[in-house]
Amino acid sequence: MSERTHEVANQPPPLAGYDAWSSDSWLREAATRAGAHDISPAAAALGRYVGSAEAQDDDPDILDRAERQEALQIVLNERIENPTDR
Repeated sequence: MSERTHEVANQPPPLAGYDAWSSDSWLREAATRAGAHDISPAAAALGRYVGSAEAQDDDPDILDRAERQEALQIVLNERIENPTDR
C-alpha cells in the first residue's frame, strides 16, 4: 500500500444510482440487432450493479465480481460475433 502524496480534487463524483444498461440505448439496440434478446435480464442486473455505490466501494470481493463480469462479457461478445436464429 502506498502513502498518500497529495490531494486529488479534479475527480467526478461516483456514479452511484446510475444504471449503465438502461441508460445506454445504443448498447440495448446493438444487443437486439445481434439477436441477444435473452441477455436483457442479466445485462440489466449488471448495469445496475456497475453504477451502484457498492461497485464504487473498495470491496474485497471485487476481483470475483470482475471475473464474473468478464465471463458475461465473453458470452455477450460470442453472441454478437456469432448470432444464431432464435
